Amino acid sequence: MLYQFLPRLTDDEYSSLEASIREHGIQVPILVDENKSIIDGHHRHEIAERLGIECPRRFAIDLSDEQKRTLALSLNVDRRHLTRDQRRQLITASVMADPQLSNRQHAERTGASDKTVGAVRTELERRAEIPHVSERRDSAGRTQPAAKPVRIPSIPRASERAEADAPTSESQASSGEATDLPPAAPPAMNDPSPEVTEWLAGSQELQDKQYMQEFRKALGRSGQYRQFDAERIARLAPEADIKSLENEARNTAEFLERIRRGRTGLRVINGGR
Repeated sequence: MLYQFLPRLTDDEYSSLEASIREHGIQVPILVDENKSIIDGHHRHEIAERLGIECPRRFAIDLSDEQKRTLALSLNVDRRHLTRDQRRQLITASVMADPQLSNRQHAERTGASDKTVGAVRTELERRAEIPHVSERRDSAGRTQPAAKPVRIPSIPRASERAEADAPTSESQASSGEATDLPPAAPPAMNDPSPEVTEWLAGSQELQDKQYMQEFRKALGRSGQYRQFDAERIARLAPEADIKSLENEARNTAEFLERIRRGRTGLRVINGGR
């Protein structure tokens, strides 16, 4: 079924829907596109055909396949009670169908958080089930970079800062000071300027990204992940990476336990989030 992403109704749900249609008929028309492909109402259409009763339709035309998928998901996700695994499967199907959409758009489609979508996307990319996209499209149709670039401002060299801070000969002459004094030393790094502070933060973010890239490479190599710092991995890694580690290294119970303790400590610090 082209636009059916949600799992089938359970036997009880299906029987209840069928009993209602037998008694009252189909009260909500199904939604089809110009090719008569069903966007919403697969179960209603199936039951109506089996019972031999009329199935009213509404048409949604001039929509792209992406828009039809979004419509199918948004019409169904709120009326269904999905388990955690079912919702994760739904996110997976949504991301695989339209990897060019932002995590926020997939979150709106599936009723999930954008962080959960991000974790699913990371796992799909790691398994090469979807391509790495450098740009994604938001709900306003704007193309945005998939990852925000790290801005590292240029920091003047010590000699340049010293030259800028050194008094001029005119000012020295007016103040009666000697003109052969050595240039002023650059500011101490224990009291960095706002530019230096920003650069350090950006540099740390870049280092964290590179660290996680190396960690993911090591996951596929027996035992090599043990050289990484468990507490740092606990802070940086999404749950999908931890599950991969559990699947590929079940004999490393002590290492995993240190990571889990680290995550528990972070949740306590962050108020249980």
